Amino acid sequence: MKKCVVFSLANLKGGVGKTSIAVNLAGSLISDNKSILLVDNDPNGNLSSQFGLEINEESYTVEDVYVSKSTPGVFDMAAEVRPNLWVLASSQGLSSVVSYLSTKPNRETRLKNFLDKVLKDFDYIFIDNPPSLNVLTINSLVASHRVIIPTQLEDFSVEGVRKINETIQEIKKQFNPGLKIQGVLPNMVNDRRKISKTAREKLASFQVPVFKTSIRSSVKVPESAEMYKLVIEHAKSTPVYEDISNFKDEL
Repeated sequence: MKKCVVFSLANLKGGVGKTSIAVNLAGSLISDNKSILLVDNDPNGNLSSQFGLEINEESYTVEDVYVSKSTPGVFDMAAEVRPNLWVLASSQGLSSVVSYLSTKPNRETRLKNFLDKVLKDFDYIFIDNPPSLNVLTINSLVASHRVIIPTQLEDFSVEGVRKINETIQEIKKQFNPGLKIQGVLPNMVNDRRKISKTAREKLASFQVPVFKTSIRSSVKVPESAEMYKLVIEHAKSTPVYEDISNFKDEL
């Protein structure tokens, strides 16, 4: 049986690159013959869009996990977008789940209950989350073993790290005592900017682990997304791919 590790990618600040990290880390891992499930837990659906997935009324999505009394097997719900890489897509209806669950019992554990049944099928599960503290993000943290916190080295993004850390500590107390922050990942980094040094100093004051690896800013990341490709497919011989590979090894 596989020993699967479930990761949340979370930060309460948007635009920090959660989706690109999830997608390209997964791409790097499948090159090592690992089996990966990506869960698009964000109503914006950027992760699903990056793979060109077309969702219609007949499609199974993560929304079904939250609202359906029973669901089919994960391989009937998720799309295999690359060999050994599966995506459980988002949908437009996911945004309505927040209000739907507000009066429902066990609303914080619905994603966990689903993922616990599929741990045997994957080496890693990565959950991409909205940049807000709502029941979707809470479900992700309750379902996860570890948290990766991507951040830009800018004040507002780093402040999002502090806030998500506070949230994680509350989730540990109430629902998931084994949850751990694997690390903060500086992303889209340009160390020539003064603000980067200041932001690193502020991060150090939060007393949360910070990865040694940083992901440099590169146009190759959005280029890859626009082409529905992974960085490993579009720009393997570039510094940003080297950073992603180093991050995979460190993780």
